[in-house]
Amino acid sequence: MEEIMTRLSRRMHGGQISMFKPTVAMDCGFATAHNVTWLRDNGYHYVVIRREDDSEEYRRYFEGNRDMFELVSSKKSIYGDTNNVYIRKERVNDELCRVLCHSEGKERKERAIAEKKRNTFPEAVAGLSASIKKGTIKNPEKIANKLQRIIGKHGRGAANYKATLETEGGKITGVSLERTKVEEEPLYGCYVIESTHADMSAEEVWKLYMTLTRVEGAFRSMKETLGMRPVYHQTADRSAAHLFVTVLAYHLLAIIENFMARQGDTRTWGTIRDVMSTLMRGTVTMRDDQDATYHIRLSGEPEEEHQDILDKLGVSALPERIVSKIESTL
Repeated sequence: MEEIMTRLSRRMHGGQISMFKPTVAMDCGFATAHNVTWLRDNGYHYVVIRREDDSEEYRRYFEGNRDMFELVSSKKSIYGDTNNVYIRKERVNDELCRVLCHSEGKERKERAIAEKKRNTFPEAVAGLSASIKKGTIKNPEKIANKLQRIIGKHGRGAANYKATLETEGGKITGVSLERTKVEEEPLYGCYVIESTHADMSAEEVWKLYMTLTRVEGAFRSMKETLGMRPVYHQTADRSAAHLFVTVLAYHLLAIIENFMARQGDTRTWGTIRDVMSTLMRGTVTMRDDQDATYHIRLSGEPEEEHQDILDKLGVSALPERIVSKIESTL
């Protein structure tokens, strides 16, 4: 990060000393203690997501004092769910503040991911116990090995339990399971923003951090919509050219989205592209009785939705019809 910031400063100021320094926004992957300390020591303001384990100290606020949070955003997803975001500012000192955030949309997403990764260790042990009782597996050594494989496979999930082989008359009759540790439920949808802009309101700090979503959206557009990857080129020069064309295309994409946003239309490039893909410009080819070939290039008639986008982008007219004639050589 230090190298990146040095290069950025050199490009912005041409190597000259400047009083202006940008605010650095980082997600938790970059917001290491070393990087945050470097920013502070070098006079940069920052707004970062703190590591997830740091939010545990605010559990009492997230769980028991939700009425002290303010609603900062309320949007509906494409599935009809309401995604409310609640925030609360905690001032650490005169130069540092933290904003506690809870997002309902983020909570639903994290719960769904956790459900897919739910602990299936008890079910696996219950299956082994049922096999023992049915007599499907009888050899003590094989039973012990099977249990150890289950424990090894489930790792952290198995660490919260104690599995014991039940015996009767010198024979193994099943497996009992005892829970030895009860973990607290994760703070789904909760995160903590730390910033040196202690004078800003909670909403201002939150909005400043959310500018990162524009960067994430740009990379998502380049990777998915604009075909940045996969890169099939084998040489560095060709790969660099491929990336350059993608970045150039993104600038055009951003201009289109900005033009639409000024008109109050927040549709993304992907949506605009899908709508406009049905407005065609085609070529009709025909021959006359002298065997001359005519190529007629013309645009389709815009429908209402097409015209709405064209008007917002300031496109007054589509390309005119072009007719070309190729005389017969016979």
